[in-house]
Amino acid sequence: MTKPWGPQEEAREIRSPEVGKVLFGTKYLIVAKLGRGGMGEVFEVVKPPQIMGVLKRLAPEMAKFPKAKELFLTEVRALAELDHPHIVRVQDFDTDGFGVPFMVMERLTGRNVADLIEKRGRVEPDEAYEITRQLLDALHVAHTHDTPVVHRDIKPENIFLHQPRHGEPVLKLIDFGLVAEAGTQEKDFAGSIHYAAPEQILGEPVTGSADLYAVGGVLYEMLSGRMPYDAPTATEVGRAKVKHKPKPLAKLAPWVPEPVARLVLQALEREPEKRPPSAKAFREALDAAVGYRAPNEAVRGRAAIPAVTKVRVPPPGGKGRTAPMPSGAGSASFSDDTLLKAGLPSRPVRLGELWLEIVAGLVVGLVMLGLVHAMVSP
Repeated sequence: MTKPWGPQEEAREIRSPEVGKVLFGTKYLIVAKLGRGGMGEVFEVVKPPQIMGVLKRLAPEMAKFPKAKELFLTEVRALAELDHPHIVRVQDFDTDGFGVPFMVMERLTGRNVADLIEKRGRVEPDEAYEITRQLLDALHVAHTHDTPVVHRDIKPENIFLHQPRHGEPVLKLIDFGLVAEAGTQEKDFAGSIHYAAPEQILGEPVTGSADLYAVGGVLYEMLSGRMPYDAPTATEVGRAKVKHKPKPLAKLAPWVPEPVARLVLQALEREPEKRPPSAKAFREALDAAVGYRAPNEAVRGRAAIPAVTKVRVPPPGGKGRTAPMPSGAGSASFSDDTLLKAGLPSRPVRLGELWLEIVAGLVVGLVMLGLVHAMVSP
């Protein structure tokens, strides 16, 4: 895959008194603060003599709430267990001197697919297909793990195109903040409304098929420059997904081969059983539709990714101080209100001669409690 992005403008760093100091109780020096949301904060860090990474820490004020801590640990656990070149890797997991959990992820250089679409308007078909292949490879690992998990927040902002010092760009799936075991059912919607599957919006059990629906939406947008469903409000988008089919891709992007256009619409079917049966099947169908022949290497990009020691993560259900969840903490809420999770805008940050960008997906916004009712009512 050719390098699919051009020069990047330098982003403004977030001012923080913690920059230039060692995180209390650790050996990590904070180089820059990259983001802050209702659930946590993200820093660029170094640990002498050579570890450089991105540290994601649970917001200190949320650490006393067991549910918030368990959500954070679920994300860490998934990333630690899903060892794959196209999934961002965890290098370390620990707690700081105040007992607040954090994880350190590999340092990425490049930009995400959302930036790519914004810059170009759309993505060239061959690049879009390669991005989709690598994304499906990552999801295949997640969906077929010993304990299958669903990402639940596949969107352009969470698909990162990492450019190593040497070699081709490599896709990295990031932000596992909503990851859950396959079959999980949530009465409150959590996700990104433009890419979430109908069953996810309606609070029904979610399987890997929901991720494949989102992949279809991302591929649709890369090829056409438009989202499958777009409307002024989240309620209208959700209602359209539940009741209507998207506009045929062939009408928006006539240059896309007809077999590809059909496959994209299949992935966007309302009923999970009508979509491709698995990430692997989706990948094989895409390859067949575009006449793709796999390279000799077993996995693209593997040679560019150094081996990382497995991170030990505590098992779920650990004991801890019990406290009622707050009705609101910053922009976050764990009440019975419907939740809409949206990622932070991606901003590349320069360090020396390299660029760093991390999309933490930390901002959790509230939407109307009657969202699901409005979508399914006539």
